[in-house]
Amino acid sequence: MKRRPKQNLDISGYDRTLQRICEDCGTPYTIGEFVESCEDYFRRPYDYRAGCERYCLRCWLGVGPLDFPSAAHEQEMPEYSPNVESGFQISISLGDDERYTWPYEDAYENLVEGNILEAFAWYFERGYKLAVLPISRLHVNRPAFFPCRISFYPPRVIEFKDLCVVPNRGDAESAAERSSYASGVTDELLNSQSLVVVPCRFDWNAFRGSSHEAHVDLIRQLSEEIDRICLDFVRYRLCRIEPIERLPGRAGQIEGTPMIAGALAYSHEDREARTVGGAAFSHVLTRGLGLTMRQLEWNDFPADGEVGHIVEHGLSLYTALLEANNPTARFMQALSLLEFLAYPDEYHKFEEVKKVIARYVARDSKEYQRLLDRFFELTGKKDPESGRIIGYRTRIVHMGEKLEKLVTAPKSRKGLFLELDTYIRQVLDHMIEHSEMSFEDYLKVREEMKPFER
Repeated sequence: MKRRPKQNLDISGYDRTLQRICEDCGTPYTIGEFVESCEDYFRRPYDYRAGCERYCLRCWLGVGPLDFPSAAHEQEMPEYSPNVESGFQISISLGDDERYTWPYEDAYENLVEGNILEAFAWYFERGYKLAVLPISRLHVNRPAFFPCRISFYPPRVIEFKDLCVVPNRGDAESAAERSSYASGVTDELLNSQSLVVVPCRFDWNAFRGSSHEAHVDLIRQLSEEIDRICLDFVRYRLCRIEPIERLPGRAGQIEGTPMIAGALAYSHEDREARTVGGAAFSHVLTRGLGLTMRQLEWNDFPADGEVGHIVEHGLSLYTALLEANNPTARFMQALSLLEFLAYPDEYHKFEEVKKVIARYVARDSKEYQRLLDRFFELTGKKDPESGRIIGYRTRIVHMGEKLEKLVTAPKSRKGLFLELDTYIRQVLDHMIEHSEMSFEDYLKVREEMKPFER
């Protein structure tokens, strides 16, 4: 009788290498160590393939240390921390206090040529490290530079050979290095991508000794900071709620390899660069081709006043709105953003919110009243004759309906989102224009915008 051929386990090299913690006994393990020695257990009748991401093989088979209490008490299980290799947590700072002091003009020529060691020498003298991240769905035809020293480059412009990149090894003692090796992120791969470069502060020794989880968290932290100080505003200026085909991906995400994110970190003091890679993000954008980067005017960015910080959070909420998975979620987040922009410091009912938003949009008392009626339709309006609720938000939140059922025609939904986008931009643009102000002073300006309420 012929033996049935073994089926493909469909476990990537990265997943085999990644160090995990058993949810039953708490011991570290890798799937790869069991694949090599106990591959048959991954199939029926044991079916370890179904539980290998959460449990070690011993606990899955019922012979782990917690299945024998007496034995478990005889020998205490060692405590395990995600950063067991170093005991350090990585933290980064982009040094906002120095973001306007960089002698950018002196570095411009080196920036354009991709000579980032010379371009960022001013930061290296002050103890900064350098981070280089890929970014998917962003087409960079020529280098673009933004405030807070964020720089974007087309593929193969940066000279990686000057960075002294130390390649990861699959046979390294460090589990973190083996995991980054298994991710496939190398300087050659990064050099084939659109890239974003940013100087930042973090402890290099902690970075070199930390766990794979800490390295992946560093990628996320860098990506979030790049969003906060640059990309959220780029999305706001170059994208719209509809259509959303132009949205770029996240800094760190690799074009063509959606599961894996990566980064290169460089220490000028140590004359050493390292690449890290792993599964840092939970989802990727797939609709459309992405965004072609344009150089925006630096003076257009929000200033560093209290209102500017409110705008910063508003732009983050706008990005979340753009990336929402369905029209219903996008609609709800648009209304939430309007609520935040009207009252950033506390919650108010939409009855009050709509009066504030209408101030920014209306040009006369007739339009002001029309907007109040329109916002009532979008939220909690009742049919005066039947008493039936017809307001969109109430029907979605309290009756479980979908926007697609309330506004069935795609063209009408697109029109609705363009309408909401207009309201949001009227407020955000005005706040950006006054972003150097304190919020108290800005409220005085806003109070003068309500002649139609009288």
